[in-house]
Amino acid sequence: MSVRLTTVDRFNWEQVAQLSVSEEQAKFIPSNLYTIAQSKYENLDLYALYLDDIPVGLGAIGFFAKVYWISRIMIDYRYQKLGYGSELLRLLLGIIQHDRKSYEVRTAVLSENITALNLFKKHGFQVLGEMSDGEIILHKWLNR
Repeated sequence: MSVRLTTVDRFNWEQVAQLSVSEEQAKFIPSNLYTIAQSKYENLDLYALYLDDIPVGLGAIGFFAKVYWISRIMIDYRYQKLGYGSELLRLLLGIIQHDRKSYEVRTAVLSENITALNLFKKHGFQVLGEMSDGEIILHKWLNR
C-alpha cells in the first residue's frame, strides 16, 4: 500500500470532510469541514493523506509573520495507531523544507492532548511556551 499527500481541492474535499477522529479526541480538534472552511478565509494550505486511493488524514500548513504553522494534523479514527500521523507530519515538514520561506515551524496543541504532544516531540519539536487558553506552543528549527 502506498502513502501519498495530495492537495485538498474541489475533487476531494467532500471525502476529506467525512474523516473524523474518535469521540474522545473531538474535544481537541475541530471537524475537517471547519478546517476546510477556515482555509478559505485564512492563509492555510490543506493536504490529504491517502493510503492508495483512500483518504485517511488531513494536514494544514499556514505561513504567518515569517513563521510556518502546522495548524492541523488529523488521522481518521479507523487508521490511528498505524504510524500515519508520523508519516503525515514528516510529509508536511518536507513541503515546508522545500518551500523555505522560513526555518522555523510552530504548532499549538492543547495541554491535555498528550498524543499530539508526543507526536510533535518525537519529530524534534520543543516547547516554546504556553498560552492562557491551555494551548502549548511548540517549535522546530529546520536544517539551513
